[in-house]
Amino acid sequence: MKFILYILIFLFLFSCDSSNDFTVSSGSPKVTGISKNITFPTDTLVIYGRNFPFNYDSAAVIFNDSIVIWKKNCLFWRANSIGIIIDEKIPSGHFIINFGKDTSEKFNITVLAYPPFETTIVNPGAFKMGSTTGFEDELPVRNVYITKKLEVSKTEVTQRLYEFIAKSNPSTIKDFSLPVYNVSWLDGVIFCNKLSEKDGLTPAYSINDTIVVFDTTANGWRLPTEAEWEYLARAGSAIDSPTNIHSFAWFVENSGGIPKIGANKLPNAFGLYDMLGNVSEWCWDLYAEYNLSDTTNPIQNQGSHRIHRGGCFLDPRSFIRFSSRRSQNNIVGIRLVRNK
Repeated sequence: MKFILYILIFLFLFSCDSSNDFTVSSGSPKVTGISKNITFPTDTLVIYGRNFPFNYDSAAVIFNDSIVIWKKNCLFWRANSIGIIIDEKIPSGHFIINFGKDTSEKFNITVLAYPPFETTIVNPGAFKMGSTTGFEDELPVRNVYITKKLEVSKTEVTQRLYEFIAKSNPSTIKDFSLPVYNVSWLDGVIFCNKLSEKDGLTPAYSINDTIVVFDTTANGWRLPTEAEWEYLARAGSAIDSPTNIHSFAWFVENSGGIPKIGANKLPNAFGLYDMLGNVSEWCWDLYAEYNLSDTTNPIQNQGSHRIHRGGCFLDPRSFIRFSSRRSQNNIVGIRLVRNK
């Protein structure tokens, strides 16, 4: 029995080498890599290396020689990996692992100002706005000209980005990867201004209580106009919705009654996802009959309620169309555009 016990002890000791999560070999801490070179606030970052002192309470990750994340405030601290959540106060630059007089070499890192989103550039163009097969408020069909080059978010704004900027999340089903919804129109324009300020852009809106003035020449992030939205959604299509609608849109027939992560259906010809379905999208314009004399970058500034477009995950097929116009619904989110 003693012989067997010795064998078991030998095998246990042999299996415990310096790669074990809780074994620190001699030497200074060494950073060998990170889970991502570009990160952002609220993101989780894992630092990989060796000789990280898990039994020293004074151990810390230090950013730019000044911002200290103590071991006790990390997600985890092991001999070969450290997990932290990137805080807003952490800048781009470098970090070191420190305990007492022992430190690692500096390791560079890029920290973005906010959770990133992908965009694409859409050039000016003309299209036929409206429909002869939809509802009366979509008439008459007319030629409309969009003369501005636009930078457009490929997907709807996520709950992660919205919550980071707005410090709130009105969505019923909360998940950082889902599009934000239940956003009021006013909160939508406030969000756009705050994001513009983060980017050092000129805000598109002047806001005084509930009075909002739109600077159409500003380069900041904003809601699309109703005409811009239909131009972006159609992406050159002359029909009112794709024939294979299930390949492009989440709506009542295929959503299961819940919102979906963006970009899981096909994009349109401009590379934009979920222009139809998932969550509806706010536009700048007020709801009213079309002004037939306004055909170049038209904007409707008179009316009763703000327009939203595209339909949502609870809508029937009749609303999942490029020309469908809505003025009241809770399941409304944001797609960002800006003048380029």
